[in-house]
Amino acid sequence: MSKPLFSKRQRLLLGWGAISVVVVLVLAYLAFTVKPPDDPATPSDDGTEGITNLYGSKTNIVKFSFEERREAAGINFHHFPATRRSLMPGIG
Repeated sequence: MSKPLFSKRQRLLLGWGAISVVVVLVLAYLAFTVKPPDDPATPSDDGTEGITNLYGSKTNIVKFSFEERREAAGINFHHFPATRRSLMPGIG
């Protein structure tokens, strides 16, 4: 009986090495050929953002203004006038 060309350990290394090389090549092919999906937030040709355009909805701009209600609520707040060197009280 003749001696085998490769030992069992060498055959396992060659077999699993070949499988891993094939898997890496397939993954590399997929990584470089598959186009990623378009970002839905990318502005389209008509200027609307992708998500708004995707669902075909038109947005209505609602105008509003803020009204000073601090005094009516009884809040009397005055900001600290000096510049602090630290956020910890008593340090700076």
